[in-house]
Amino acid sequence: MVGTTIKSAWSIASMTLRAYCICGDAIHLTVKNPGAVELVMEMFADAHFGEGHGPCDSKTAARARKKRGG
Repeated sequence: MVGTTIKSAWSIASMTLRAYCICGDAIHLTVKNPGAVELVMEMFADAHFGEGHGPCDSKTAARARKKRGG
């Protein structure tokens, strides 16, 4: 179209990932490099391992945050 400019565009090669823990913590991440996903998710999993932790959905994590006052 005449007069249309693109200031920025999302790369098709990017991916967005969300992960939730039953303790209430969550991670939301958008990356272009698939290797970065592995690194960040491993760090999240290491920090959220053991008693009181585990994967869940967003609603469960939100309830845990509300329960702990945050």
